[in-house]
Amino acid sequence: MCSLQLALKTAETMDVFYYWRDYDVDVNAGRIGWLPASRKKLDELRERHPDWIWAFRRPKKQKAGLQLLARLRWTDSPAMKLPIEKGTLAIYYDPAGSVRYTDADGEAKIAEVTALMRSKFPNAFMANFRGDAGIHAMEADLLAQFVPKLAAYATEPFPNPLAPASRDT
Repeated sequence: MCSLQLALKTAETMDVFYYWRDYDVDVNAGRIGWLPASRKKLDELRERHPDWIWAFRRPKKQKAGLQLLARLRWTDSPAMKLPIEKGTLAIYYDPAGSVRYTDADGEAKIAEVTALMRSKFPNAFMANFRGDAGIHAMEADLLAQFVPKLAAYATEPFPNPLAPASRDT
């Protein structure tokens, strides 16, 4: 790939910020592989072909902060059979290509994520991430600041109902 193509690809890079209000409930209930979205947001994001969905929530004991939960591999169609009602508008992701952040609940990491996201999405914070205020395009400039900070964050594979169960021997 020539340097011009690489520069264009970098400039076009876009991921998705997704506020996952019911993360614990959804994961524990096996609602994995999709996230609800409005038609407007879904169309807006889909036409830009994002690579990743970055999932966030409010930390359990801190109403003003924002905690990074996961990096989910965007897919245009379900990666597996999903238990959702026909006609439900959804953003799809592949759990097999996704990770969750296991130590992002520390105060320093919450402060770091909150400061960066609040500077880019102040209206989302003011709207408490309700509805479309909880889903945004994360442009290349934000990703260039955000992704390098994650090198110090511990990850594990995202729960995948299709993955073979590990067996203790």
